[in-house]
Order: sequence, then structure tokens, then C-alpha cells
Amino acid sequence: MISAFLNTWRVAELRDRILFTLAMIIIVRLGVHITIPGVDSGLIDEWTKSVAKSDGGTSNPLTAMLTIFSGGGLQQAGIFALGIMPYISASIMIQLMTAVVPKLSKLSREEGGRQKITQWTRYLALFIALVQGYFLTRTLASPEQLEGLMPGIGKVLNGGSLVPVFSVAWQSMALMVIVAGTMLLMWIG
Repeated sequence: MISAFLNTWRVAELRDRILFTLAMIIIVRLGVHITIPGVDSGLIDEWTKSVAKSDGGTSNPLTAMLTIFSGGGLQQAGIFALGIMPYISASIMIQLMTAVVPKLSKLSREEGGRQKITQWTRYLALFIALVQGYFLTRTLASPEQLEGLMPGIGKVLNGGSLVPVFSVAWQSMALMVIVAGTMLLMWIG
């Protein structure tokens, strides 16, 4: 077993692929923990610790599911907060439309058509990321509205906000960062 592993390091192409994969994993894990600029990461850490102390962080299954799908990025308000979910949603929508719309079904059977459908899927993922990113920035500005999803956030904020200086400029910048993070994940994946 060990000799087989060592042999993979001797083959340049395999070694390069393994190192590239490890580099991408490291980039993704770092991106999850890089907080969106302008968001008070200290309050997020305080909220995360308070949830972990109170019940081990298992009180809300929906929060747990969102954390799994975003790789923890949503809970950390990281630049990869949306994860790859906009692309997955777009892909599912396009697949369903391919089954329903005869022209798309015919297009999906051709090589050039599959490339066109892949391009449309990416554009739809960009649109979905823009919409979800907009709502995420609004939620970061007033997270107490989501007490059900983020139990204990109201106590931690004490009437404040995760975004000390909320403005249209910040929202635009944060939206660009979130969408760019999602597009980077889409490119990596």
C-alpha cells in the first residue's frame, strides 16, 4: 500500500494532479473562514461560541443543513458563504427544463448543444448567486429577523448589527465578493 502511494509521487502527472487538488481544498477552506469585508467577525465568533455552549449547536436542523451545504461559510459570513448551491440549483433547473422543453432536449443530445446548455447553466448560476447574495447582504444587516435560523443572535447583537456601517456601497461590494466567491467555487469544482 505504501509502495503504491510512493509510486504515485514518482509519476509527474499524478503528483501534479494531487498537489493541485490539495491546493484547491486549501483555498476553499481558507475562503470559508475569510469574512466578508465590513462584517464584524468578532460578533460572529461570539454568536458561534454561544450557540455551541448552549446546546452543542444542534438545536436547529435547518441551520445544520445550511452549514453543511455551505461548508460552514454561511455561518462564518465568509466569502464562500453561498457555496456551490447556486450552481447546483441552476443545474437542476436546466435539467428539469431539458426534460420538459423539446427544443432543449434535442439540443442536449448534440455536442455543441451540451456546451451551450452548460453555458446557460453558468449564466443562470450567476443570476441565482446575485439574487441569493443580495438577500444574504440584507440578512447580514439585520440578522435578528432570522432568530429561528440563527438562535441567540439577538442576544449577541443586543440591538446592533453584524455590519456596523451599512450602505449601498457596502452592499454592492459585499455582493460582488459573494458572487465572485461562488464563481470561483464553480470554476474550481
